[in-house]
Amino acid sequence: MGSSVPSPATVQAVFDQLGPPGTPFTTPEIAAEFDCSDRTIYNRLDALVDEGVIETKKVGARGRVWWRPVDGDIRRNGGAFNERNPVSFRDEQALSFLSDSEMAERIRKFEWAKTPLGPMDGWPLELRVAADIMLGADEAIGLYWGEDLTLLYNDAWRELIGDKHPEALGRPAQEVFPEIWETIEPMFADVLDGNGVGFEREQRLSLERDGQIEDAWFDYSANPILMADGSVGGVFNIANEITERKDAQQTLRDREGRLNAFVTSTSEIVYRMSPDWSEMYYLDGKDFIADTEDPRETWLKEYIPPDEQERVMAAIEEAIETKSMFELEHQVHQVDGTRGWTHSRAVPILDDDGDIVEWFGTASDVTERRRAEQALRESEQRYQRLFDSVNESIEEAFFIIERVSGEGETAANGDDPAAYRFVETNPVFEKSIGVTDVVGKQVSDLDFDGDLPGSDVWGEVVRTGESRRFEIETTGGPLADGWYDVRVFPYGGADSRAAACLADDITDQKEVQRSLERLTEASRELIEADPEMVHDRVAELTIAVLDVEYAALWRYDEASGDLIDAISTLDTGIDAETVRHPDDASEHVWQAFIDDETAVTNNLHVDETVPDAATLRSRLLIPLGRHGVVCIGSFQPNGFDERIVDLAETLGATLETAWDRADSERQLQVQNEELQRLDRLNTLIREIDQALVGADTREEIDEAVCERLASSDLYEFAWLGEYDPGTNRIEPRAWAGVDSGYVEELTITVEDTPTNRDPIARALRTGDLQVVADIATDSGFAPWREATLERGARSLVCIPLVYDDAAYGVLTVYADRPQSDEDKRNRDVLSELGDTTAHALNARETRATLQTDSVVELTLRFEDADTPLYRLSRETEYTIEHQGFVPRSSGQTDVFFIVREISPEDLRATAERSLAFEDLDCLTERADGALFRARVSEPTLAARVTDEGAVVRSITIDSGVATVVLDIPHTAAVREFLNRLRQWHPELELRARQSRERPLKTRQTFVTALEDRLTDRQREVLQTAYLSGFFEMPRVSNGQEVTHLVGVSQPTFSEHLRAAERTLCEVLFETEPYAEDIVST
Repeated sequence: MGSSVPSPATVQAVFDQLGPPGTPFTTPEIAAEFDCSDRTIYNRLDALVDEGVIETKKVGARGRVWWRPVDGDIRRNGGAFNERNPVSFRDEQALSFLSDSEMAERIRKFEWAKTPLGPMDGWPLELRVAADIMLGADEAIGLYWGEDLTLLYNDAWRELIGDKHPEALGRPAQEVFPEIWETIEPMFADVLDGNGVGFEREQRLSLERDGQIEDAWFDYSANPILMADGSVGGVFNIANEITERKDAQQTLRDREGRLNAFVTSTSEIVYRMSPDWSEMYYLDGKDFIADTEDPRETWLKEYIPPDEQERVMAAIEEAIETKSMFELEHQVHQVDGTRGWTHSRAVPILDDDGDIVEWFGTASDVTERRRAEQALRESEQRYQRLFDSVNESIEEAFFIIERVSGEGETAANGDDPAAYRFVETNPVFEKSIGVTDVVGKQVSDLDFDGDLPGSDVWGEVVRTGESRRFEIETTGGPLADGWYDVRVFPYGGADSRAAACLADDITDQKEVQRSLERLTEASRELIEADPEMVHDRVAELTIAVLDVEYAALWRYDEASGDLIDAISTLDTGIDAETVRHPDDASEHVWQAFIDDETAVTNNLHVDETVPDAATLRSRLLIPLGRHGVVCIGSFQPNGFDERIVDLAETLGATLETAWDRADSERQLQVQNEELQRLDRLNTLIREIDQALVGADTREEIDEAVCERLASSDLYEFAWLGEYDPGTNRIEPRAWAGVDSGYVEELTITVEDTPTNRDPIARALRTGDLQVVADIATDSGFAPWREATLERGARSLVCIPLVYDDAAYGVLTVYADRPQSDEDKRNRDVLSELGDTTAHALNARETRATLQTDSVVELTLRFEDADTPLYRLSRETEYTIEHQGFVPRSSGQTDVFFIVREISPEDLRATAERSLAFEDLDCLTERADGALFRARVSEPTLAARVTDEGAVVRSITIDSGVATVVLDIPHTAAVREFLNRLRQWHPELELRARQSRERPLKTRQTFVTALEDRLTDRQREVLQTAYLSGFFEMPRVSNGQEVTHLVGVSQPTFSEHLRAAERTLCEVLFETEPYAEDIVST
């Protein structure tokens, strides 16, 4: 608002604010911009007219309009022009249609050469300037040029003429507006004649628009466009359609007429006032306000609240002054003392001279309405505040549009988005379209590229009052490209022409949906996948589902316990092998694996000094449980938002589940195959068990086991071997399914040395089942690999045949496929087969022992046996063969043994360094070794085993190992015997056990054997000495007496007696070849 008394210059400035030159305004319109009376503004405007700044014209009986000339002073009633030039001349150049409006484009492209105006490059400068002014104006302006008034117009004017556009462009005005030409032609002719500005206010024109004649109301002016010579070249026609306002005014007049009729006849409250309202004559309050029948001068104080009195009196004074009807809504004191509202109307009663003699009034109780209106206003204010606050918080683009088409509209133009203006918008919408302050503007004003989402259903929603909701994908429109969930719903009451639109950007959701669809397809693909296929497809599926640039599978290797970068995939042309990771990438992958948690890094450190397009800038690690980690990469920073992370985790869970399922199915398949093999193996074992029951000999047992194993479809061939203490090798004793040449060429020694890795020997030494899972790769079976593979075998199982600590040999079974961890059950069954076979062999020996004079022969192995002969062998590094021992009454023992390739002196020297040896003699020296006798003070190995009831067959001490072959009675428990020996030497090892048949030693067989060995003379001498008491203590007969009895000399008696005694000892002790030397000693 201006100051209370504005200057003429200030009033002049208002014209520039309210409209362009040539726009007419009334005095009240100018006064509305200032805080002063209309009379003051009228005086200032009149002064500006005197100064030649503005022009004026009387309109109607009492009206007047004012306007600022388009350029310079114009000629009035043939008066002279001033000498100022048009704007275009002052600037020395014409404007050149800089507007980017639709009409500017049409004018530029129009074929003006076919019109009286001619080509544009020949247009006068005044016409070009006028056209630029017209196109740059917001008001509706038509430009008429030349004698035939050829028409040009701007976008706003185009809206006024309806479907006359676009044919109106470039045509004479009379052809464009034939229906109203008689009405408007005189004004244009007057302007062209140089009579100044023409102006009409509130003129009704029967204008043909949109195919029909309609009454329209306009305020319009005709402003001359001056040429350089002062003549008028054309006319600016500035028009403002006021049809809606006139319709509203007529409606108001109609309402006022009805209201007056009602007031004068049916009002509830009636009152009468004096001419100057100083006294109230009468009041019938109708229980609303207090009645009065007596004149009352204090009515103002009694009925009107103090804060309303001044406003009421002001309205009364104006009505008295103008002798017009008094009408006012104001507050009153009600009968109950509270405030109420009344709508009061009073008409003056005039006498013949026109003077007021009385006022007759009526009043209505409008308290409830005013309260309702107040509540409505407060509600609207609350709504607006709520709308404003919600507007700020709504994340979707939201706006309200209202149809602005006028009378005569059809469904077609009602559906035109351009026919709507924006009523409300929220910041999200304005940010989305990149335009601010759109409220109040028509859609057509914003010149959008494309349509707003949902604009095609605005008209339908407004007409039907039914909401619409749908999803739409937009490209190249006002909103960003993508998918939107659009809701369009009616706004306002039943007569409302508005609709609200909510456009929710669901592009991310759509991307998620499409990704989930791709994930579903991937899941279906993986349903039947085996573990290898899942492994191979992880990286490709990750890129396909997530639409990312890079993916790699880091697979967990259970054998090494490490994560291995197994498979990498890119969706670009870059080679996956050239992708550069940060140096600590493997550490982060491992951490994600052991934490089993997703890890996101959206800004990886990059060495800027090394330009490389294949360097990852963002990384997302998704663990796949025990299978490994998926590494997802982007070559852009901040490549992974929350949506991608959530989707990647879902994909990871799907891949892990598919992989687990594939592993489970593979494991189940393997287990089923294993169970089938196990079932076949159990059937085979039962067949073998039945064969073992019927076998009577060791050979039959061996043959039954090997034949049935080899004939089964589970195994290729089998053979059974036993340990030979003499050769220290495992010798085959039965085989099946393979040629004899193969088993006979096997050379398997039993020594426990670092170089001896043979699984068959290890099975015999340890008593544990041994497995060669793959003959092609196992180095322990290298010597026989080629020959074994040629015979169709890929794996083998070595089964020791052990029963009650006795080893009966080794069973070796060959299969045509490599072994796996799943074959453990099969190995357990084969181990039981070994126990069963060993038990059968033991049972066979037991039966043979009970039926004959048999013994159990054991081969034992002692390491680090702390005995005198063991220490002597270790220090001399020679082999010692034990021959026998004789305990002495002194507690010492004479030990007889053979050592080869050592001189007696060297051996004696070594023995002398040991406290255990008290004496050592060489009894004989032969080519195959020397026989020694040693007297020792410590227990010998032979003495220890004989003390447990065994008979020593041989003892060989070599390379720190003592091998003992001994017999124990068949009735003895082998395990108990071995346990007693292990109390002395825990490292004792049973190398072989077998039954041996010994001749039955009855008295008769002993006598017969002795008589076969003795000569008659020897028997005579021995028997005479025995019967004569020669062997008694003390002797009954001495040597001479026995000699006398047999009739031989003393030397002859001694010779025969010694020979007989030696023969007796040989038969009794079954001595070896050195027995003669030992006995003679």
